[in-house]
Amino acid sequence: MVGLGVALAQPRHRVLVLTGDGEMLMGMGSLATIAAAAPRNLAIAVLDNARFGETGSQHSHTGLTTDLAAVAGACGWPAIALVRDMDEVEALRPRLRQEMLFAVIRISPEERPRHLPPRDGAYLKDRFRKSIGVAAD
Repeated sequence: MVGLGVALAQPRHRVLVLTGDGEMLMGMGSLATIAAAAPRNLAIAVLDNARFGETGSQHSHTGLTTDLAAVAGACGWPAIALVRDMDEVEALRPRLRQEMLFAVIRISPEERPRHLPPRDGAYLKDRFRKSIGVAAD
């Protein structure tokens, strides 16, 4: 929903939201709201490893019965993509820059070493505001 707000506030700029399947499952209603608003400058790419990573990597519904691409299509998204390999990622790149698009990118559930991002709310808010050109409080 933050991506929708940015896309509506900055219609001359492309907005790409990268999210995970767990977060998308928890906010499925946003797909209908975004489709109804129809921001042509917004693309959402869901990195789908069929796991709820934040809570211990339990299996998510996308690995069981839920098809996020079908849900987005039923909500009225004009363009949907399902990506399963790197060749398809390369084909997806220009579409992310040109159309209102909902893409599900299937990725491995294998845990790899990673850098955990900062979790300080005030820092994150100020960093986000600075990146979109809004002065910090």
